[in-house]
Amino acid sequence: MHDNENSNAGHETTGNESSPLEAVIQQHHHQQSEAKPTEKDPYDEFQDRMMRVGRRLARLWKHHIKKGWKRTKFHDRISVIVAISGLVVLIVYTIFTIKMWSANKQAADAAKIAAQAAEEATTIAQKQLIANERPWLAAEFILTGPVVTSDPNGAVVNYTLRVKNVGHSPAFNIQLMAAVFNRQAADFIPDQNKLCLSWIPITAEGGAVVFPGAEWIQRIGVAAPAAEMERSKTFIGYRQDELLLHAAGCIDYTDQLSGEHHQTFYSYMIGAVSDTGNFAPIIRGSTIPMNRIRFYSDSPVGNGAN
Repeated sequence: MHDNENSNAGHETTGNESSPLEAVIQQHHHQQSEAKPTEKDPYDEFQDRMMRVGRRLARLWKHHIKKGWKRTKFHDRISVIVAISGLVVLIVYTIFTIKMWSANKQAADAAKIAAQAAEEATTIAQKQLIANERPWLAAEFILTGPVVTSDPNGAVVNYTLRVKNVGHSPAFNIQLMAAVFNRQAADFIPDQNKLCLSWIPITAEGGAVVFPGAEWIQRIGVAAPAAEMERSKTFIGYRQDELLLHAAGCIDYTDQLSGEHHQTFYSYMIGAVSDTGNFAPIIRGSTIPMNRIRFYSDSPVGNGAN
């Protein structure tokens, strides 16, 4: 069983999906339309104002100016017409100026969005390339010995971890960190993460190297310390001598191209087969033979890869 089967799922793409550039441009347009849903174009706003001014002038002409216009001298009419014509020309010029400004602004915004989209698409493509070409380690958990709980040092779990590089480049500086937790809930995850991260400064150099398609097999015997065994006293619905064991850990390794650390996490609950054939807690102070041991992945808790 592989703990990080979901880590390879992100590498698969379908032919019906759009390119990263198209997806980013669509996202930008969607965000822009949500950010400014009621924003009005300056040209449209100016045009609306001019139409309202025109309607007011028409009413003013009809109700107030028209009667006096008939009594106005010819040369005064010419002066008024020239002044109004100049005003009309100014208004038309202003309309076209605003319209050109609006068009230039839209073109500049579109160019900016396209540039941002191209930059993000490039970043996405780089990340996809790294994810496709980097090493990925999958771990298979195999119980290889009895579970001994009569040891004064704690409960000892013996198993083999078969690690395979399912990626496309070598995994360097491989280190394995393992522990056994006695917990009723999945509150051991912070301890598991701390265990894995504590080794990163130490594994800068050294450790095993596994090439693509190759395997790295490790036999492990690890004990739950006495403090973990005592946690049974706090379990709800269980006896104080019943153990809820979890064999957990991680494989830390580096990508030679990027120099980054990656981890593959695993966690399995260990139990015994009861007289009725059901899964049951292990009784403290006993030794459970191989044919009476059962284990189940805690997935998704305690499992995965980065």
